[in-house]
Amino acid sequence: MRLQMRNMPANSSRHFLSFLPASSAALASCLRVVSLVLAVSGVISATTYYVDPSGSDWNSGSSSSAFRTVGKGVSVAGPGDTVILNNGTYGNEGHISDGSGCKYGCSPAVSISSSGAPGAYITLKAANSGQAILDCGTTTSSLGCDQYIYLNAGAGYWTFEGLVFTRGAFAGLSTNDGASFINVVHCEFSHIGNWVDTTTIGETGLGFNQPATNWYIDGNVFHDIGRIGGQSYMDFDHGIYAAGSNATIINNIFYNINKGWSIQVANGATNWLIANNTFAFSSAGNGQIMLWNTINGISIINNIFYNPSGYAIERYQASLNGCLIDTNLVSGSSSMMPDTTGCSVLHTSFGNPNFINPGAGDFQTQAGGAGINNGMMLGAVTSDIRGVSRPQGSWIDIGAYEFVP
Repeated sequence: MRLQMRNMPANSSRHFLSFLPASSAALASCLRVVSLVLAVSGVISATTYYVDPSGSDWNSGSSSSAFRTVGKGVSVAGPGDTVILNNGTYGNEGHISDGSGCKYGCSPAVSISSSGAPGAYITLKAANSGQAILDCGTTTSSLGCDQYIYLNAGAGYWTFEGLVFTRGAFAGLSTNDGASFINVVHCEFSHIGNWVDTTTIGETGLGFNQPATNWYIDGNVFHDIGRIGGQSYMDFDHGIYAAGSNATIINNIFYNINKGWSIQVANGATNWLIANNTFAFSSAGNGQIMLWNTINGISIINNIFYNPSGYAIERYQASLNGCLIDTNLVSGSSSMMPDTTGCSVLHTSFGNPNFINPGAGDFQTQAGGAGINNGMMLGAVTSDIRGVSRPQGSWIDIGAYEFVP
């Protein structure tokens, strides 16, 4: 399994755009079907399991008798269940990358093939957000696991919440096998692939490819991702590298993705929303989002592009259909996108978002920021990265944070 092959290289105004079901009748029909399925199959009984670095996989998995490994926790979970990871660091359990980028087989710390069900997702979450560290263990001198979690073809209806994915040789969380209906919320992806990688296999915090569908990525932080040497061509590595359909990427922060793009949207992507994210600092190439090959239906709205290289959005051999780029803020560049063929580019604003301390990774906006009260109202974005409801002022803000007066 390969994560990816070599990558090729107006004033703001107020709008409302709703990414909701086409009609209330359609939604009611769907709910009736779900109710019927539950009535026939019976109510799913949910169980909560616990994992702790000091536990034992011979334990029962209760709060007082926790498992030790993440793999054990996910292996027993079924539809509707929750696996809670207590504070601590969870290592690679002896799974070590061969450095080939999965050319000869992958070595993730955890491999998932099981599935939840509609209305009964399996949840893997931190007891305290940011305090459960999934650490592959890669350093500048030795490799750890290829990635911490790999989703096989049978995996679906999973939620990953509040976890830290770090030091994977090639990724944090990914699938090339079409795992679908996946939620990734309030996680951190950091220091992925920070080694001298001579391969042409891309490194990525999070990745999914066709035929994956219905990925929901909300309120995460991606930073310090990419190799530290080994290639003269240095734009292989990304925060997110993905294709597939029905992807929602909202309220995330991307910074220090300097060997590639924060997001590379790959061939065959269909029906994507990229909204209210904050992108910071330059990449190896131009732009902070790369649009590559055939993409059908993508909306890029309410994002802050802070100090990009050259311009905010790059494209390469891209055939774009149904592309809307609207109501974004660009700071540190005078251009949104040099070639807009196939895209409607509207209401771009330029100015200082007035972050608290971007050099230290604090991208909260302060009074006077150019994105405050300047966004487009979106039915899919009703809160910010912290869960603060939008809007707080007279109108929704641009970027991952909503300014609280």
